[in-house]
Amino acid sequence: MITSVIRVDDLIGGDGAGHYPVSLYTDQSGGDPVAQCELPDPGDLETLRGVLLASVPNPAARLAAGRSLYQLIAGTAVGQAWGALLAGPDRIRTVFDMRAGALRTLPWELMLAPTQKHPFLDDAYGCVRGSFRPGVGPGFLVPIRVLIVVGDAHDPNLRASDEVDAVRWALREGLGAWHVEVLTEPSPDELVARFKALKPHVFHFIGHGTWEDGSPALQLGPAAANEPLTSYYMANSEVPAPRLVFLNACRTTSAAGPADAQAVGWGVAAAFEDLGADAVLTMQGDIASPSAVRFAGALYAALAEGKPVDLAVRSARRDLFRKQDDAWALPSLIVRRHPEQVLPWQLGPGVDRDAVVKIAKQEKWYTSVGQTVDRVAEHWALWDGPDVDAPGYQACLVGGEPEVGKSSLVRSCVFTWCLRGSQAVYVDVKTIKDGRTVSWVDVVRALVDALAGRLPGRAELPARRFRHQLVHLRQGRRPPTVGDDELTPDDNGPWEAETEEEGALRKELMAALRALLAEVAGGRPLTIALDHLARVLEHELTGYLVPGLLMPIAEGEVADVRLIVAERTKDARRLLGDFPMLARSCEVQPFRRAQAEELFREYSAMICRPYEGEWRMLVEQVSRLAAARLDPSDLSLLNRLARQA
Repeated sequence: MITSVIRVDDLIGGDGAGHYPVSLYTDQSGGDPVAQCELPDPGDLETLRGVLLASVPNPAARLAAGRSLYQLIAGTAVGQAWGALLAGPDRIRTVFDMRAGALRTLPWELMLAPTQKHPFLDDAYGCVRGSFRPGVGPGFLVPIRVLIVVGDAHDPNLRASDEVDAVRWALREGLGAWHVEVLTEPSPDELVARFKALKPHVFHFIGHGTWEDGSPALQLGPAAANEPLTSYYMANSEVPAPRLVFLNACRTTSAAGPADAQAVGWGVAAAFEDLGADAVLTMQGDIASPSAVRFAGALYAALAEGKPVDLAVRSARRDLFRKQDDAWALPSLIVRRHPEQVLPWQLGPGVDRDAVVKIAKQEKWYTSVGQTVDRVAEHWALWDGPDVDAPGYQACLVGGEPEVGKSSLVRSCVFTWCLRGSQAVYVDVKTIKDGRTVSWVDVVRALVDALAGRLPGRAELPARRFRHQLVHLRQGRRPPTVGDDELTPDDNGPWEAETEEEGALRKELMAALRALLAEVAGGRPLTIALDHLARVLEHELTGYLVPGLLMPIAEGEVADVRLIVAERTKDARRLLGDFPMLARSCEVQPFRRAQAEELFREYSAMICRPYEGEWRMLVEQVSRLAAARLDPSDLSLLNRLARQA
């Protein structure tokens, strides 16, 4: 694909006799213009500028404006050279670099060619806006971090919850690849603090724009209730620039009217451009909330498919256009680099998503990953920050009462690590013997099997060597030294070393297990998650696994290995010795009943069920109950009840 840039510089001269310098470049022209010309001052531009601001859309006026805008460029020498490029054999992407302030705010998205084609809807043209700076942006591994800020949760006309639902619904198939956080009416300080901690790839604002001390701003909360977030404050707060900014914030709280709202939208967009965002998506006029919800859902669905941002925006525009929604031209995408480089997210090297999903399904925990709701802070505690392939801690204890979602949280974190190509394995002791009590040897075998299945290239041969040791040691004899082609396979028998050396043999096996873990790690971080350890015979857990495996890892004795243990708090304190004191604590609390609507909305997206009808009425009834507690299991229970209603 060839990228062409139509650049229009500021007006030279005035009083109706001025002109705008226009140049056409391509990424194959070596920095020299392909064509240049002068665009006469069109004079009064307010009619064109206001065509998207009318409270009642005028289709005829929009079509006329689209033809005028197309002819404004096409009728010049630059337009003719551009037309020749479009008629050539190569696909062309055109960037409209409108540096002239008077022309920048015109609705170029309405452009309409004589063929009745809108270039900004047509993939063959591929039109975007921007001050184009070619170059390859650094790629990044999943998860794609999205920060959604709801500026005014009290305005029913915004339908902010519906827009958040639409985003989550669109991303539901990308389990583990997207991390979405929602802040509702934060203060500027709270927002900036989260920005710096999260370093979002995507910043999505739902709310109103306003003016504050002459600076365009985003309103955080109802009018006059909270301080707004001004572009001045953002510029001086050293916040990291997102890759993509999505501003549904053109509605203004001032009384100056639609033109003022548009000025706020363009002003805030320019502030994020100056901050260094690679792309900014803003609204050129007041977009109705139903249209905003549809557009957001279609946009994120396309991004989740891996489409570059310009194709994703055009896909969302076409979705509105097909529904005969006049709002299709309101979103305006401004890019600074090749659109493919705005969100160049990747899975880890050599990672096959289908293979990761297959393993997760075989181990019977994929479904719970897809139904993990809310636990943003807990995810962050286990991941230990953004872009971390292994946590900085040696050990972490995920505690809490029964049924609060400890397992699904740990599974979700491990799943994302797997997608990143990190070395991470999860073992659920409860599934080893269908919920029955298991021995310490059962846990050892399950861990070794998980390593060999998840990391075959690094663990398969070491696992075979370990099993050779196990099969002999469990019978009370030292393993013979043999070649790798003569290793004895594990017979899955119980521990039978009933000799006076039994204790020494058991310690030898645990030492071999620790050596196996260090070998598999091989200088790279290896994270092991063990769940439901209380299912192990108590004396074997406290006497063998805790001193032989948990404590050495927690004390840093096993090179490059980290350990996460998920267990109910009271059992962990009773059974795990000093491990809880050495491990980082992540206590998972029950949901508050007051969160019911928010939680069920997110859960609805996860299970592909619209938040409406009997389902919505049932949730509203639950949110009014006196009991303060709500568990994740209540979500699926009420879902079943709603289906039966």
